[in-house]
Amino acid sequence: MDQSSLRAQFPILGVPGRGGRALNYLDTAATAQKPLAVIDAELEFYRSGYGPVHRGAHLLAEGATEAFEAARADVAALVGARPDEMVWTAGATAGLNL
Repeated sequence: MDQSSLRAQFPILGVPGRGGRALNYLDTAATAQKPLAVIDAELEFYRSGYGPVHRGAHLLAEGATEAFEAARADVAALVGARPDEMVWTAGATAGLNL
């Protein structure tokens, strides 16, 4: 994939930087910019399925929990682990401390 195709997946990188130059964002230790696929998935979740994960027995909570656990299984498969070996944390520091 070429650089312009990759940059096009991140809407924020279309915003001009200082002096009108292309914006570069390298501070992923603090905040990672999101590609359109992630933004679209989050928007769809907020519009149609937003609910508390593992904290309710109603329809929205069940759907959110199912989506959460499906993501855990997908990531586990990606890294060659079992879903019960995957732990989500607030960030890298929290994960290292855990």
